[in-house]
Amino acid sequence: MERMENGNRKNLYLVTLSVSMALMTLGMSSGWPTPVLPKFKNNETKVDINQYEISTMLAVNPVGFAVGAMATGYLADRFGRRATILGSAIPITIGSIIAVFALKAWLLCITSFSWSCGTGMVSTVSNYYLSEIADKDVRGTLAGITRFMFKFGTLMTMTVGPFLSYDTINLVMLVLEDELLALQAHVRHEMRHSSSVKELFTGRQYRRAIIIAVGLKLTQMMTGAVVTRQYLGWIIEETKTGMKTSLALIVYGVVSFGVGMVSTVLVDRVGRRPLLIFSYIGTGISLGAVGLYFFMQEVLEVTTASLASVSFIPLLGIILANVISTIGFDSLIFVIPAEIFPINIKAIAFTCLNLFSSALGFSLGLGYQRVKDLCGLTTVFWIFAAFAIGGAVFSYIFVVETKGKQLGDIQAELQGDKYNAVPQNDKLESVIEKDECEEATELKVLKS
Repeated sequence: MERMENGNRKNLYLVTLSVSMALMTLGMSSGWPTPVLPKFKNNETKVDINQYEISTMLAVNPVGFAVGAMATGYLADRFGRRATILGSAIPITIGSIIAVFALKAWLLCITSFSWSCGTGMVSTVSNYYLSEIADKDVRGTLAGITRFMFKFGTLMTMTVGPFLSYDTINLVMLVLEDELLALQAHVRHEMRHSSSVKELFTGRQYRRAIIIAVGLKLTQMMTGAVVTRQYLGWIIEETKTGMKTSLALIVYGVVSFGVGMVSTVLVDRVGRRPLLIFSYIGTGISLGAVGLYFFMQEVLEVTTASLASVSFIPLLGIILANVISTIGFDSLIFVIPAEIFPINIKAIAFTCLNLFSSALGFSLGLGYQRVKDLCGLTTVFWIFAAFAIGGAVFSYIFVVETKGKQLGDIQAELQGDKYNAVPQNDKLESVIEKDECEEATELKVLKS
């Protein structure tokens, strides 16, 4: 993709800001379970819900994400990127209204579904859109900015939520998320001649990209970052150290937010492949240490008094895993797939990848509590650690370096002798749309 003219860089950053504001709002709903779950456990709400209904509520989240991702493929092509982003406000607002009045678990399942549906819509369209309009020098940075804003929204919920009542949290969420209805995203360009799902899975030229994207998504999800964050309050209580849950959530949230800023800087300055490998290894070691602590507590039955000197390990290990993964693979998981799929198949590929991610998320959300009850937190964290180490091995063997490369060069490396730039030129045309202010960006033809 040709380099974007400097005169259009301002417009590009405004687009990124608009998308980031939507993702910040979605980050707030994503962080909602973290301060709320301890309130359920301590009977601080009027909601009639048990621990297995809670796991079901969390498992519904990726299902809604999948529905939103599938809807995006049609909505973005039919009505445009801007309308898709604005339309995501509808399920988000519906979910917030239900949360305010819900007294039964099944209503909170609808809330979870609605929120995640909106998240699936925005995250899907924003990922491949930014990769389409950004040049090679800033692709990673822009993806990092949107991820950073998502984490900022999560931070707001995690740090303020523990000090608010359950009802107040939901009212605040409703007021803030309603602002998404006023979002003005300058997302104008439309894909032409999009390819089909059949072409994605039958085209031999896409197989290596599919393997890389699926492998990275599998190992990223199975390190358990999402469920660890959702159950963090309960996990801290399991350590039996007397640490205040509110303090642990604030520390975790602040550190996550701070490291998010670092990741936006590193992602375009360090090679993708080494960053993947070392971040997976670091995350695996951190999660393995947390598992070791619970092994001593649950299996060896070491007393709480004896573990007092190392009681910091669970929270420290979880924070380190979050820091390392955020700097590394957790940020790159949104960058690399946008770089390795050609433009004509990108929308379909992201939709399918998000469906796969949703299936994994559903399994994790539904299975975490059951595995924990059956085998303990030792097994849970060692499984997460094993997948992290597996991610390092996978990245070393399969992932190609994409930093600083034109998208056409990446395709030539992935497809080898099956790569042919001519069909890309046949399928894609330069699309230039002018708005009323005569500020537009260009989606160039992919050239060899």
